Amino acid sequence: MRAIVVLFATLLISACASAPPPDAVVLRAPRPLSPAELVQLAEGRALCVRPNNDGSCGSIVTVSVTPDGAIIEDTGLTRIDYYVENFTEFFGADPLIAEADRQLFATLERHRAAGSYDLIRATLRYEGVYDRERRAFCTVPRPDALIFSNAEFAFARSRDTDRTGDWSVSLDLRAQIIDLAERMFTSPTAIETVGTQELSQIRDALRHSAPACFVFYGIEGAEGVRIGSMSTALPDAMEWASTNRVRVDPHPIGTVLTLRVL
Repeated sequence: MRAIVVLFATLLISACASAPPPDAVVLRAPRPLSPAELVQLAEGRALCVRPNNDGSCGSIVTVSVTPDGAIIEDTGLTRIDYYVENFTEFFGADPLIAEADRQLFATLERHRAAGSYDLIRATLRYEGVYDRERRAFCTVPRPDALIFSNAEFAFARSRDTDRTGDWSVSLDLRAQIIDLAERMFTSPTAIETVGTQELSQIRDALRHSAPACFVFYGIEGAEGVRIGSMSTALPDAMEWASTNRVRVDPHPIGTVLTLRVL
């Protein structure tokens, strides 16, 4: 029952709202960074999202600025067993699961067991166009997008950003997983268990079909501007972004950082 594990891994990879801590040298309130400032302060860096007192990160965000906007990648870890339990309970006996799906489960389980993996490392990729009015990088609507078509998954053991021992899910296997997930959202079992409206909302979220805006904030201090936080919001609710920032700490790419398992 490992296939749905990979699919639902990113449900918990979201930025929980938390205001950045006080800064003794702050001269002005945090403000959205321009693309030029983002290049200077974030490109080539790994942004530790929601850093804990022990230095661990809720996820890692990287940013590559393009002529029109930015490519934003968000990587985090989730436990495998949590999703196995929930999938087995809700969909394990669903008639939509075909023999080919069971072979897929067996293949994934064989690789998981061979490496004694207990985690899923998921990377979500967003392409945002810079919106000068909102001062944000906003994705475009994707009504026909497949579930998780912008994501990469791997089985992992390491709790840090070192991916040496990971086993990456191939494009072929990912296509099979996407096909299964799309079918699951028409399942009578899923509709009865979750509810039509809730299931539709989950499906849309996993498709990333609705546009979202990413805002990166800088803090002006005695030594100049530094990146200090980020936020996401719907294009018509940008006030959410300004009041629900998440602290980020930049580190050079290649720095080994510890990820919290969500």
